Amino acid sequence: MKVKKILSAAICLAMTATMFAGCSEEGGAADNGGAADGKILKSIADIDTEALKGTSITLYTHGGNRVLGEEKKDADGNTYRDESYAYLKHLAEKFEGEYGVHVDLQVNSTEDDIRPLLQTADPSIDIYTSPNWSIEEWQQYAEPYCTVDEAKELYGDYAETMYNDGTYIYALMPAKTYNNAVVYNEETIKSVG
Repeated sequence: MKVKKILSAAICLAMTATMFAGCSEEGGAADNGGAADGKILKSIADIDTEALKGTSITLYTHGGNRVLGEEKKDADGNTYRDESYAYLKHLAEKFEGEYGVHVDLQVNSTEDDIRPLLQTADPSIDIYTSPNWSIEEWQQYAEPYCTVDEAKELYGDYAETMYNDGTYIYALMPAKTYNNAVVYNEETIKSVG
């Protein structure tokens, strides 16, 4: 199994709480890492994390606020970055501290900036945050994680909401992430016309 594939799986598992990633196939060769037999990696315990210490992985994201912090203005109108919102940066630091794998975060202006890198099979791409792509684009640029049935064993019906082609899951992030619910007080709305 390829080293970067193992690292990608490890960081995908570790960062699942905040972002879900699609992993590429590029990278150097290795023959183990806890999942060389092709079985699904269900947890970090399935990976030989000691063998990964001192290595690095590159994560591309269009979520700049998650790396740099949310842009805000102070009382004088000066712009600054609130790093408490730099969730990916904090997760990457925690991941490195816990597993000894350095995460090189690369910010792209938009999700479309990642496409040319994937089209040229840029070997620096190990992980990228989920763009709002069609399933055909996922099939072209991402390696499947597992089958829909295997994902159902891990995630239940939630697996059906992930990017899939009916057979394979391509990204663990739900495909319907842009749906919003608005909760309001109907009497308040009516009272102001």
